[in-house]
Amino acid sequence: MPTFIKTGFWENRTLPKQGYKGELNLDYLISTLVPAVTYAEVISALGYTPEDKSMSAYSMRVNNTNATANATQTTYRSPGIQTYTGSIAWTGTTAPSGATNHSYNWTQIGNLVTLNITLKYAVAGSALTIVLIDLPSDCPNPIKPSGLTSASEKLYIGSGRFSVSTTAQSSVSTVEASIRNNNTVTGFQVFIQNAASLGAILAQVTIQYYTS
Repeated sequence: MPTFIKTGFWENRTLPKQGYKGELNLDYLISTLVPAVTYAEVISALGYTPEDKSMSAYSMRVNNTNATANATQTTYRSPGIQTYTGSIAWTGTTAPSGATNHSYNWTQIGNLVTLNITLKYAVAGSALTIVLIDLPSDCPNPIKPSGLTSASEKLYIGSGRFSVSTTAQSSVSTVEASIRNNNTVTGFQVFIQNAASLGAILAQVTIQYYTS
């Protein structure tokens, strides 16, 4: 429907399409005198470069600069809690046994990984001091700090504990929780060591490390 201008106000008229004498058909004027332009041409004239809104898998947008800038992509992964089925080796008189409820969870933001592992057994072990847990197979591999490339060398430190139950406070302090090279330097292990032996039914660890 054409739009007409007449004596200071607007009128919409269907017929006649060109309006009456003394009226101005604004739609006709714009369509005939103003050249058609595309969205891209308008954006270019304004000097604006639109961002690409598509994103790669397992990514998030960040501005890792000290100034205003378009966002760039970095890694983001958070698979959620999963059942742990990897290798576990206890040092002590008797390893815990029975039905298990082992789980792990990890998140990667950029090149920083946060990993949590929980080992829960039905039957407590005895006189336990150390547990070695293979790094879950889907976790990113740690970057080895300079000079720490040999067998069993510790790479990153975290926090962990053994406990005789799921509710009691641990009666023995933990000496260390870390990620280390395994003894053949073919993979990585989570290492927890207690200050003294304990009949553990539960082991927990949380650790952060860097990846490439």
